[in-house]
Amino acid sequence: MPKNLDELVRKGVLDMVLIHDKTKPYIPFRVPIMVDNAKKLMAFLETKEIQTRQFFYPMHKQPCFQYLKRQGHELDDRLFPIATKVASRGVCLPCFPALTVHQVKYVCDMIKEFFDVQ
Repeated sequence: MPKNLDELVRKGVLDMVLIHDKTKPYIPFRVPIMVDNAKKLMAFLETKEIQTRQFFYPMHKQPCFQYLKRQGHELDDRLFPIATKVASRGVCLPCFPALTVHQVKYVCDMIKEFFDVQ
């Protein structure tokens, strides 16, 4: 029986893209998926009492790179279309040691419900 959301996703319960290097041992800090309507999914899951997080901001929006603007470099989203697209499509699902199999299945069921309605 799968022990966590990551394992359920990897076993194909959810038909989405899980992002991690499958050649290395993996202890998830986050369980990321990519969907076209990430903000809507996150809002829907919140109504079901499921907390999610968005992906980190794209590199060109990170505070540590803002000095480049002061040096005259343009950091517009149009120049970084892949980073911008990935960041806008990413949803990080719940992941913590006490997450039960029942809770994992509930998260999966709610995601499926969201896409069934779309």
